[in-house]
Amino acid sequence: MIDEDPRWMKRITKEELLSKYAKGIRNFEDVILRNEDLSRVNLENVDFIGSKITEVKFTGANLKNANFSSALITNVDFSEADLSFANFKNANLIKVNLSGANLKNTVLDGTYLWYSNYNVVDLSHALIHNIYVTD
Repeated sequence: MIDEDPRWMKRITKEELLSKYAKGIRNFEDVILRNEDLSRVNLENVDFIGSKITEVKFTGANLKNANFSSALITNVDFSEADLSFANFKNANLIKVNLSGANLKNTVLDGTYLWYSNYNVVDLSHALIHNIYVTD
């Protein structure tokens, strides 16, 4: 069930994430990130493989080359974010706002977009393969 958190996943706060990122840590694989405002932050090259990201604002954030492979991303605002070269392979994006986001060279392979807003999105040179979209 989507609402249950696996016991092996560790919850991380905005403060923890930004502190570790400032120390050079980029690997946040299999974390739970929930109810945080990360608008306009720099998280270039961050790795959220297999993570569960819910109710997070990444509005205008720098997420260039971020890895969201196999992540479960629900009710997240990526509007105006730089997601160029990001990897969403096998990720599930549910009720995600991507309006105005930069998705140039982004990998959307085996990605599910459920009830999401992707208006005015730049998908130049993006790798789009086996993408599933529902409105």
